[in-house]
Amino acid sequence: MSAPTPVGPPEVAFQSRVFAQVHTPNQVGDQVVVFEMAVRPPGVRVIVVDRTEQLVYLTREMRTETNGWDWRVPGGKVYNKIEPYLPLYLEHDDSGRAEALTEKVLDSAVQEAGEELGAVLSNPVLLGRSPCGATVHWDLYFVLADLQSLRQSNNPEAGEVIEVRPVRWTEALDLVDSGEIQEERSAMWLRRTLLRLIREVSGG
Repeated sequence: MSAPTPVGPPEVAFQSRVFAQVHTPNQVGDQVVVFEMAVRPPGVRVIVVDRTEQLVYLTREMRTETNGWDWRVPGGKVYNKIEPYLPLYLEHDDSGRAEALTEKVLDSAVQEAGEELGAVLSNPVLLGRSPCGATVHWDLYFVLADLQSLRQSNNPEAGEVIEVRPVRWTEALDLVDSGEIQEERSAMWLRRTLLRLIREVSGG
């Protein structure tokens, strides 16, 4: 069976403040099938490290979706609303969209690290993008950055309860493997990145 082929432009069927539902007609065999996609603006997660001390700066947050405390890779939204992001989604494929978003993602990473950690960053680098699934478009972008300095306190948004926790790299890997970091896309990128850093500092 041949792969579905778009036969018309995507159309926004519904739009709220944060989400949009986008319909795209596709040729599937001898039929035209409308594919539906729930679209949400991307998020960013920033892996902040101290390479000398082999620390990564995580947060402990009170989360409504887990009804309790959760270990988190700090981060937040790249856009607060769907409206400025929707043209990028409609006009670009994944690679073109990622390229167009790079500067905005890095700026958001710096801002979120400042708010949630009280951190000043140096050398922020975009690691990559994690897609959500076949019918939900919610990309997470992951950034690696070095800690330049840390203020005495963080400044989370209203309603956020966030504790800053410096964690040794090996202990952070244990948090991933034990399932204590419940956002699994973040857990995967954190594990992958820390293993690479450990190999680099050990000369492996």
